[in-house]
Amino acid sequence: MVKTYLNKLLVVLVACLFFIVTPVQAESYSDLFIKITDATTAVRDKDQEKAHTLVAEIKEEFLKKANHDSKAGKEVQKSLDLKGEITEKQLVTVSTSLLAFEKEQIQSIWMLKKRS
Repeated sequence: MVKTYLNKLLVVLVACLFFIVTPVQAESYSDLFIKITDATTAVRDKDQEKAHTLVAEIKEEFLKKANHDSKAGKEVQKSLDLKGEITEKQLVTVSTSLLAFEKEQIQSIWMLKKRS
C-alpha cells in the first residue's frame, strides 16, 4: 500500500512535467488527404470532372499552408500539376509527396524547438 503523501508527490511531479514539456503543434494536412481520397473515389467512378475540381481545390488549399514553397512543398506542387486524365497512380504520387512534406515540416518544428 502506497502512502498518501507519496501519491500526492507523484501527482505534483506529473503536473510539473506536464507544464515543463510543451507540446509541439504541427499544422494539420488531414483536409488535403481527405480530398485526395475523394479524388481517388471520383477517378474510380470515372468522374474526371469531379477529380479535376478536387485536385484544383487541393492545390489552392496547399498554397495557403505555411512553408508551401519548401523543397518538399515544391514537390507537392509539382505532383499537383495534373494534365489530362487523372489516374490513381498520380493521386498516389500526390499523397506520397504530401506525406514527405508533412514529415519535413514536423522535423523543422522539432529543430526549431531544439534550438530554443
